[in-house]
Amino acid sequence: MKRIISFILTLALLAGLGVPLTSAESPGEEIWYANKLLVGWRLDDGSILFNPQDTIQRNGNMLVELLNNDEEKTVILPKTTIEINRVLKIGSNTTIIADGAKIVQTGGAIPIIDHEIDALNYNSVSNVSITGGTWSISDKGGGNPSIMRFMHAKNITVDNVKMSVRYGEHAISFIACKDAVLSNSKLTSTGTPDKNGHEEVLQIDISTPFTAPNCARAGAEYADGQTCRNVTVSNCQLTGERGLCTNKVTYKDEAWQKKFGVTGTPAQVKKWNKKHHLNITLKNNKIIGKSGEAVCLANAAKFKVINNTIVSYGKDKNSSYTTGLNIRSFGKNDITSLYESKITDNKIKGGNIGLYVGTSSTNKFGKVTVKNNSIYCKKSKSRALMLFNCKKSVKNNKLYKWK
Repeated sequence: MKRIISFILTLALLAGLGVPLTSAESPGEEIWYANKLLVGWRLDDGSILFNPQDTIQRNGNMLVELLNNDEEKTVILPKTTIEINRVLKIGSNTTIIADGAKIVQTGGAIPIIDHEIDALNYNSVSNVSITGGTWSISDKGGGNPSIMRFMHAKNITVDNVKMSVRYGEHAISFIACKDAVLSNSKLTSTGTPDKNGHEEVLQIDISTPFTAPNCARAGAEYADGQTCRNVTVSNCQLTGERGLCTNKVTYKDEAWQKKFGVTGTPAQVKKWNKKHHLNITLKNNKIIGKSGEAVCLANAAKFKVINNTIVSYGKDKNSSYTTGLNIRSFGKNDITSLYESKITDNKIKGGNIGLYVGTSSTNKFGKVTVKNNSIYCKKSKSRALMLFNCKKSVKNNKLYKWK
């Protein structure tokens, strides 16, 4: 009850009314704004059913006040269209239930869900669950926001959501996250993909100035090569220029650094590329890359890819970006050889290569089991399966030339 009263008072002040608001403590009673606007209802289980307001600005302001705190809370969005024009900054211990709701960002090329970056060791935000809803950004003027963006976060679950972005944009970004799950969801792209484009609709990223400028702007300590751990994607449909990518680091020149307000050196890039994402699991998904790889696992160790359909429709058979499932380690390290990985029961199609596992340095992967896969390659059957610098366990795979 204390938090709701605080929330209502804040809204009154934001509106310039200076009028206290009333809220009943009993379950099922109403939460009022200035005794005139109904904010929502507290239900028997303690959750809050949000009441959409008569303006876009009020929708955003009220939702931010509900969500931007670390108290345990559940906010239910009703089955209607809710337009906002600001980022919904959330706190820890947040549950959003949006089954049947449509949430539209009208404020330009900015995320819908985001949070503050204020702690290391995956502690900037934690214990977040978002279920249901159709989420989109209406801006047509450029930019590359993620609809949902999580950074230095842990215990994140996103389930049964639908998202639509333009080709070349990310729907969800997990940046330096631990224990994150995306399940039963559909992330799609609209428009026409760039024939040379390879931006992923689901991004699993390392935090550096070159991969996550927003983290770097929060402080250099938040962009020092932190990677993702224990990320699971299951029962999803992903379609983008790339479908999914775990990212490595590529150096950007001084002009790029000036544009994004960050700094970094080639020596730092070399150091950061020794770090790897750990324990990435893809299971029971359909993942499509329209111009790039369907799945690129760059600098990932202890990966499991099980019972997926993975297809790159990239047309350049001479480009590695048209590999169906592309798994590569960049940078000498002592990590990749320590873990076993599995690629089993998948259907994989690519232009240049079907399935590739290898390293670009002297390091090696540990045991990689490749079993019971159907693998296709447009360039040639001999390039359907290519494994290098790993302990191989290869059984019962069917290889084809993709015609």
